[in-house]
Amino acid sequence: MLVRRATGDDLPALQALQEEAQRGADVAMPHSSHMWRWLMKAATVELRIAEEGGMPAGMSRLKRAPGAPDALVVAEVAAPTVEVARALLADARSLVGGSAISVVDRPAGALAHVLAEVGRHSYGGGADEYLIRVADPVVLLDALRPTLSARLNASAFGRGSGELLVSFYRRSAVLRYEGGAVTHVAAAPGEQAPVSEGGAGVPPDLVADLVFGPHGALELEATHADLNLGRQRALMETLFPPLRADILVFYID
Repeated sequence: MLVRRATGDDLPALQALQEEAQRGADVAMPHSSHMWRWLMKAATVELRIAEEGGMPAGMSRLKRAPGAPDALVVAEVAAPTVEVARALLADARSLVGGSAISVVDRPAGALAHVLAEVGRHSYGGGADEYLIRVADPVVLLDALRPTLSARLNASAFGRGSGELLVSFYRRSAVLRYEGGAVTHVAAAPGEQAPVSEGGAGVPPDLVADLVFGPHGALELEATHADLNLGRQRALMETLFPPLRADILVFYID
């Protein structure tokens, strides 16, 4: 298997490899075409592509570790097989003459198996290190009705109907559901005691964590005193479960 530096001609293949690697994620954000072109030109970034039989088989993104010019951070490894993951890591080690490399893992991919084989742990941030701002929770929940409906339909609530009040304290959302679908999301006045009204309370700064994060409604309630699910605990966990994200960003520490 050949691993070499990627060129501009490889960009369609790199994008396709990353798209496939992200396919299994609950929440995914790819690089834009503009970002791919920027990465190709960045002085501290090197994109590597693995070829098997002359065809693209995998890729990685390398970055010189801060303060350690002989070390590399290996990130965004798109490797459909263990053999490709091994080849990309071996390539990174060869570029630093056997010095240490740090690897940003994709836990569900082939890379995780290779790291386990060599007793290596992934490098980088924890599952809660992401920054998301939600300007209007009601608009967001309305846009997510197809996703929320699919979760509802697959649960014990799939044949029921009713309303769910979710208060963000200064404002609220009311979700109506029937026949396994969230049929309507409406804005409502804020409710300071939503649990006593049969609803749930979610502070505004935790909306993104609830909707996009890896913890889910139950874990967030256990770790944040101002998030209260009340009698809607099971329904809230159905609509807002833990999610696995695969987010590609320009910055790698």
